[in-house]
Amino acid sequence: NSTVNAARNVGGASGARNASSIGPVTVINGNRKASEANMINAVPDNGGGGMAIKLISEPNALRLAAGERGAVLARYACGVAPVKNTPMPVQILQPDATALSSCLAHLQGGGLVAMPTETVYGLAADASNASAVAAIYEAKGRPRFNPLIAHVSDLDMAQVEGQFSEYAMKLANAFWPGPLTLVVYLAPTAKTCDLARAGLSTIALRCPAHPIARELIELFGGPLVAPSATLSGRISPTTARQVAKDL
Repeated sequence: NSTVNAARNVGGASGARNASSIGPVTVINGNRKASEANMINAVPDNGGGGMAIKLISEPNALRLAAGERGAVLARYACGVAPVKNTPMPVQILQPDATALSSCLAHLQGGGLVAMPTETVYGLAADASNASAVAAIYEAKGRPRFNPLIAHVSDLDMAQVEGQFSEYAMKLANAFWPGPLTLVVYLAPTAKTCDLARAGLSTIALRCPAHPIARELIELFGGPLVAPSATLSGRISPTTARQVAKDL
């Protein structure tokens, strides 16, 4: 918590004035070579502020603290929030039990966590928390009419969110955990908020196969929405370095 609070206040008086509407973002590194990690020692300033990065060990996680990135998503009738290029200090952590506990606290507090999956890195948030979901749309500059995929740890969690037909059950049993997203009708017991579903009566569900993603979702105890951890419209990231550079 002290790390999170310190990250929020980076920038002195300026940082205090520009309280983040997104809050801290944590990037968990899945599998990166040490040689690549050594390349992540600085990200250039692109006019509006750069990124400071600290290397600790491998494997690791990256902790990001975002500054003010513009007005909240709800103010934009078109559903697209601009993204301001602001300084985001990064602290690299080892993804052990302590790091996962820290990430869990981020999520429970409405923060964002970029987690590795077996496909690409996803920018995750509590699917039931509309403010956290809005922060994803804002961080990515993603249109809010574009629904998000809710990631679950197993089929039992998925059935709380969606109504599974006989065919959906067969597909889930055959291909989960794995890179298959199923779109099913929303269940009455669903926790995923309307904003994450863009107000639709259906929900997109996936059970990732990556052990870090599954463990984090299981620890959280509920679905995490997680679009690609990059600005909207850009190539989805497959390394922590790409996530840090883009966000």
